[in-house]
Amino acid sequence: MQKTRMTFCLASAACDISITAVLCYLLHGSRTGFRSYVSSALVERALAELFNSTDNLVNTLMIHAINRGVITRCSVVFFLVRYETVT
Repeated sequence: MQKTRMTFCLASAACDISITAVLCYLLHGSRTGFRSYVSSALVERALAELFNSTDNLVNTLMIHAINRGVITRCSVVFFLVRYETVT
């Protein structure tokens, strides 16, 4: 049973890492360099600075993808450790 859980954990890690890597690769390839000119009167200044170009938006999406992968990976490790300590 121990070998099965470790295999599942490694397979889960490989899937998380590969999905995050492919998503970042595809997002990085979709950069256009197009500048978006947003009126500060319509949008808050912080949002206008954050999303002032599509490249910044793509960077933000890549950061969110990496963070989601890390959170998913940490939760799987936490539950695996918790399961091992309880049983």
